Amino acid sequence: MTGAGPLVFVDHVGLPFKVGFSRVQRAFAEYGLDERLVFSILLGFHLVSFSSPIGTQHRLGAPQGVEVVWRDALGRRNNASVGGFFYPPINGKTYYNSWLRIGGPSVFGEINYLYWTELSGDGGHASSRSLGISIGAPLFFL
Repeated sequence: MTGAGPLVFVDHVGLPFKVGFSRVQRAFAEYGLDERLVFSILLGFHLVSFSSPIGTQHRLGAPQGVEVVWRDALGRRNNASVGGFFYPPINGKTYYNSWLRIGGPSVFGEINYLYWTELSGDGGHASSRSLGISIGAPLFFL
């Protein structure tokens, strides 16, 4: 279910939400994952700046994404997550940012892939790809 329609309508299009959700929850519980897997829907915002023959250009975007966190995957309080922001090719614009993150509350490691392409003001395309590895720590705890 995407949340795009009321349950009354959605329940008649595919597997009814209450039945489908309870089946997935039972399957997760069977393997002990019902309290350990967290699915998050992400709404993002980005600014891409690049140089072109007509000068520096800036483009805004609002990709959407998803992240799945497996709590305690590598021991108590050490999580693993995979996720990404995705803006499929629409009107000459594409944005993909995906990651694999492993770590605990004080330090984590991440592999990140980023790709974007934009139409430039001179009719051409600007694009970039990168693969990164990083180690980080939270700035503050909520």
